[in-house]
Amino acid sequence: AVNVAKFVVREKWIVAGDRNGCIHVHNYEENEEVESFCAHSSCITTLAVHPTDPFVFSSSNDAGHLIKLWNWDNDWECKEFHGHVGTVTQVTFNPNDSNSFASASKDGTVKIWSICSDDPSKIITLKLDEHGLSVDYFTRNNQQHLIVGCNDKTAQIWKLETKERVHELESHTNLISAANLHPELPILITGSFDGTVRIWNSITYKLENVIGFHLGAVYAFGCMKGSRRIVVGCHQGIAMMDISLP
Repeated sequence: AVNVAKFVVREKWIVAGDRNGCIHVHNYEENEEVESFCAHSSCITTLAVHPTDPFVFSSSNDAGHLIKLWNWDNDWECKEFHGHVGTVTQVTFNPNDSNSFASASKDGTVKIWSICSDDPSKIITLKLDEHGLSVDYFTRNNQQHLIVGCNDKTAQIWKLETKERVHELESHTNLISAANLHPELPILITGSFDGTVRIWNSITYKLENVIGFHLGAVYAFGCMKGSRRIVVGCHQGIAMMDISLP
């Protein structure tokens, strides 16, 4: 069974990770398999596609808690990133620095890495005191921040320049499984196992809206540039909604 999938539009691919630790690459225009290989020894928990370079990142539930970089231009050569001691739940690229990415983990940390460096001293570690379940970058007042969804029902806001936790978004009644910045609108979006999506102002952190779909736990979002529509993946189905701001 497929656990996670990503589009690679520039290659016309869908990259999928399954519960056996395998990665499958499929050309959706030609409807044919491009590649399939065993990437991990356990269920793949996250995939991330680099916005410009030929890289796919993966991680899984395996004991090593590795993040792996796969270079499709070099016969899917693998580079490993060591540092987490719990399951890595999400990897996301820094939109302002194509050499940098962040990872959230159930070990209670978010780590910020350099793709080009193997030096452990270059890894930045933010201690959450809770399981990190999702992570995304956003900019507020011309300064870069991270939003981290946690298992204590909050989303933590971290200022990258000072590496300090500066705010918490509190309103959900269960763990926050997804937390994202909208690619164009000044809003943060959180989804939870309480079955709701909440919309927050990314400047004031004010809660703007609460949407329930009656489809069980919310797992993930999909947003598209040029559109106010959001696709929401839930335990019992998929929902779509259009964002309207006051």
